[in-house]
Amino acid sequence: MADDTEITEISDNKVAVITGASSGIGHATAVEFASNGYNVVLVARRQKVLRQVADECEQYGVRALHVTADTTAENDVQKVADAALVAFGHIDVW
Repeated sequence: MADDTEITEISDNKVAVITGASSGIGHATAVEFASNGYNVVLVARRQKVLRQVADECEQYGVRALHVTADTTAENDVQKVADAALVAFGHIDVW
């Protein structure tokens, strides 16, 4: 039986939105999802760092979209959702 903390569904069609993806637990979470076959939408305020994380995630053969946003701003959160839906058509994990 899989540990409850493991990502057990692996599919090229799965999409995870990861906030705080430029560092720390957000970065680690993004890489973990990517390494398990999820396409990722990376969200943080630092665009240059997000590009680097996207490159790292794409090494696992998935698509990585990076969106610069401040998740304390409602308009920015909507921008993230809109970008994810345009790029992937759906969101599985946020």
